[in-house]
Amino acid sequence: MSWWTGNTLRLVQNNLREVDADLDVDKLISQLKAMDANVLMMNAGGMFAFYPSRLPYQYVTPYLKGDLLGETIHKAHKNGIRFIARFDFSKAHESIFEKRPEWFYRTRDGKEVNYSGIVHTCLNGGYQQQNSLVILEEALTAYDVDGVFFNMFGYQNWDYSGNYYGICHCDNCRVLFKKMYGLELPPEEDRGNETFRKYREFQEKTSMAILEKIASHLKKLRPDIAISTYHPHKVDIVRHESNTALNRPLPKWLYSAAENIMPIMGSYAGKLVSNCSINAIDLTYRFTGVSRQETEIRLYESLLSGSGLDFCIIGAFEGYPDRENLETVSSIFRYHKQHEALFGQLQSVADVVLVKPSPSSVRDSSKEYFGVFKMLKESHIQFDVIKQDRLERLAANPAKIVILPGVEKLETSELEQLAEWRKRGLHIVATGGALAGQPEALRLLFHAAPGRIIEDTTASYVRVDDKTMFPQMALRDWVVVDGAFATVSFGEGATKRLPYIASASFGPPERAYGHAESPELYALGIMPPGVLARPDSGSAVGGRMAGVSVEGRSSKCGGNSNVEGCGSSAVVDIVSTDGESIAGDDSIVESGAEGEGSRIVGVGSVGEGGRLVGRGAEGEGSRIGEGGPVGQVGRLVGRGAEGEGSRIGESGPVGQVDRLVGGSAYVCWNIGELYFRHGFADYRWILLGALHALVPEEQRMLSTNAHPSVEITLHRLPDGSRLLQLLNLSGFNGMTYEDPIPIGEIEISLQGRPINTDDSNNQYNQNNQSNQSNQSKQNNQNKQSNQRAELPAPIALVIPGRSTTSVHTSMGAEARAVWRIRDGMAVLVVSGLGSYAAFHLK
Repeated sequence: MSWWTGNTLRLVQNNLREVDADLDVDKLISQLKAMDANVLMMNAGGMFAFYPSRLPYQYVTPYLKGDLLGETIHKAHKNGIRFIARFDFSKAHESIFEKRPEWFYRTRDGKEVNYSGIVHTCLNGGYQQQNSLVILEEALTAYDVDGVFFNMFGYQNWDYSGNYYGICHCDNCRVLFKKMYGLELPPEEDRGNETFRKYREFQEKTSMAILEKIASHLKKLRPDIAISTYHPHKVDIVRHESNTALNRPLPKWLYSAAENIMPIMGSYAGKLVSNCSINAIDLTYRFTGVSRQETEIRLYESLLSGSGLDFCIIGAFEGYPDRENLETVSSIFRYHKQHEALFGQLQSVADVVLVKPSPSSVRDSSKEYFGVFKMLKESHIQFDVIKQDRLERLAANPAKIVILPGVEKLETSELEQLAEWRKRGLHIVATGGALAGQPEALRLLFHAAPGRIIEDTTASYVRVDDKTMFPQMALRDWVVVDGAFATVSFGEGATKRLPYIASASFGPPERAYGHAESPELYALGIMPPGVLARPDSGSAVGGRMAGVSVEGRSSKCGGNSNVEGCGSSAVVDIVSTDGESIAGDDSIVESGAEGEGSRIVGVGSVGEGGRLVGRGAEGEGSRIGEGGPVGQVGRLVGRGAEGEGSRIGESGPVGQVDRLVGGSAYVCWNIGELYFRHGFADYRWILLGALHALVPEEQRMLSTNAHPSVEITLHRLPDGSRLLQLLNLSGFNGMTYEDPIPIGEIEISLQGRPINTDDSNNQYNQNNQSNQSNQSKQNNQNKQSNQRAELPAPIALVIPGRSTTSVHTSMGAEARAVWRIRDGMAVLVVSGLGSYAAFHLK
């Protein structure tokens, strides 16, 4: 096993200046030990060497008096600290440029970029392609480094002052691009230019090629060495940064650490991700740190998301003018060390997968994605993030819903994967008018067809026409539309909501009238889950399936099995494998009154229960009430349950069903981007309404009354126990970070936490209490008390005390959790939440 696979990094990067070449190594190591750091990252070579290199094209800083690299590695290892050597090949000293100018970046006019004597190199030039390997071989042969990190890897078109120089036009890039694509380099970055789209592809392919070259060379030299950079290809530790910049557009991004980590965790197996909290407020202001509270949030959010800890400061600690963050970092490092066995191997229990769109050649979907990310976090929905080009990872994910936020286009293989998973029960949701220019994707995934795009939607709205689906907007009838609106035609059987209201005059106020509601355009279309019948089947089992009735159809009371809602017969489309209806509109599902049978979609609440759509539930498998005559089911969702298997009742011939087909929901405009930019809660309610229509809220892995400013994650641990973490973000007001407001009782319901495992007792407690005598009620209360005792007490991961009392209080060391009974179910009640709390649930 490699040294990094335990995922217990507590990494400190001292980003050295030339003048630090004579730093006091003993003092540095002593400070790192006091912080409980177990990995040191420090400059080694590339732009400047901090060791006495003998190579002709490796510039050694003149401030070096001895061998700083060698001394530091030796003393770090002696004290149990790993060492990662930092290399930066993005630039080189101007003396090397004078000797080998063909290795360097060129503007369109053929000029180099010389920034204070440091010249930009080119990824396709000889300095990075050949000389970097020579430098690495020298360092790895001479020094026992544990890892290497490549700073500013890839194509660098900006200097340190923020000046932009455009794409590289050196001869190396010209020749290689011509060879690969038969084209001249594009003159500038232009998303609408086909040649530039090819150039983006060229950048990715050449970046991956050089990483393959480097990895092959290094692993031959040192198979045990960790390779790290920002790109995931052929690296062991993918590194990202949470940083700030004074000229960065608002809004501030509160979830920087989580969003940096989650796409790597969800998209790759066997890779670590390390999110570095950059101390400085800006690259131009390296000697003043961000606030203590912002650093605290970044580091705790790293723990919530599955990363180790990573902190970077310019130079040595000694003499640094802003020391406020150091005690915060030390305290969180100590906390992690105390509980590191619980943080290293978090496993997903997600209800939702959010797809991170691939960089679009025309459309920038990042804000739509960020907005949906924010909505899910604030709604406490447990979700994972998978990159668009890694959709094969859905096979290993337990989620019931996948969201496509503003995805412009799916590659053929990506579309095929999603279509197949939908046939197997996965629900598909799209926002931001995703795939509006890809008719085949709309047809296969959403039973919809594209129309025109309304680009100018100024002063237009949608009407909230279903107060049951959107109860939070009971008194709000219109919701603002701003940005492009995709006019999509939804197929037969779809539930259409939020009719479009066209723009009208908005000024002067005397002329603010004339809005007309469209009879045909809707902003939301929901196709409820269907049932795929075997060719030899009779009637099939189905129903409202997830709280969505089929629009325009009636239902009547029926017989035996409850199909989620009203105890009525529901009408369901029987769909074929390509998503087309094969049974018409008259397939009736008989269902009885609430409580008489078992529900079909999601988590069965009767009997032993479990998830039906998606993967199988834990333990004995996914079953829905053995006594309910639901019929025989073959392959329901194509994803085997854990334990004994997946089945629905074994009695009652209602017809054989092959598998359930997932539903879909399509939102025609950019609710994510609008939420990211403006924060109007209306857009979050729309997304939640669509999600709950497919999978009701009570079927989520976690539900809570917590305020949106509390970030909550739940993960499974390898031994089957769970880790619940809460982060209090209430100290952030949108601009400034302060200490969070302490929060009182937070109630959290977790799937799989019934009051005991005796189904007869559960049924007795939940259904018969109203008919009991006073003595029977007292007996039942005694039973509930005993059942409460059967639940292992939550283990609070106590935060070690710190020297600063006010800081200690804000950390939430006094947080406690107890199990209580609510409506026959166990509810975890957390009290005394300061900044952060974690509980180990066995």
